Amino acid sequence: MNTSLSQLIPDVEPRVARAAASQALAPTARQDPFFSPVLIRLATFADRPALERLAQLDSSPRPEGQSLIGQVRGQVVVAVSLVDGTSIADPFMATGPILELVQLRARQLGAQ
Repeated sequence: MNTSLSQLIPDVEPRVARAAASQALAPTARQDPFFSPVLIRLATFADRPALERLAQLDSSPRPEGQSLIGQVRGQVVVAVSLVDGTSIADPFMATGPILELVQLRARQLGAQ
């Protein structure tokens, strides 16, 4: 017997298409920083490309010396210099509260 699924259930393709469409419109997790964990850590040499990209987005120079970075969903979104306190942030994301957290941590570590 060589019967295909579409012969057994003639409307399977429209139902699959409707199910896929409803999944695409289903509510997803919030993607803004207020509902995502924030990681604050010291920047390493491996973070240099991310810091360069962030500096370009912010139209500012990359912070000099040792820096703290704030990450959301694995992406560096803010950086604060531990040398002079200068900062850069992603202008296309609501980074104000994240920047405040990273600046607070920098002050705790004795940054200027």
